[in-house]
Amino acid sequence: MKYANGNEYTGEWVADKMAGQGIYTWQDGRKYEGEFKDGSFAGQGVYTWPDGRHYVGGFQNDRFSGHGVYTWSDGRRYEGGFQDDKFVGQGVYIWPDGQRYEGEFINDERSGKGIISWSDGRRYEMMRSESRGDCSYNVDLCNRTRVIK
Repeated sequence: MKYANGNEYTGEWVADKMAGQGIYTWQDGRKYEGEFKDGSFAGQGVYTWPDGRHYVGGFQNDRFSGHGVYTWSDGRRYEGGFQDDKFVGQGVYIWPDGQRYEGEFINDERSGKGIISWSDGRRYEMMRSESRGDCSYNVDLCNRTRVIK
């Protein structure tokens, strides 16, 4: 079905709503391919942008939800939990240069316990407290602990 605004849906329908498997394409080049329920993205799917970004994973009510992988066009990547389009729970954020953070996220931010590591072997173990804004970390290379406020 082609809409007046240029967007298009191809797929299954139930009770005049998008349901089951389908593809929704926006006139600006964005595309969702996957499962629909009651007219919304629900279940597993792939969302792509014209600039090369893409998300593969779970959806609920048109939002990233559950486990997924979000990849930016510059090579950055996040794999882990999502809720309402935000990083939550356990996840891994990887930069193109090999640096990575593996740990806890709340609302797209590193929070709680995590490990930052580099391809040259450096590694920081950290604990971040959102309520106080503090961050403590252990540096494997110099064997000391610091608290940053």
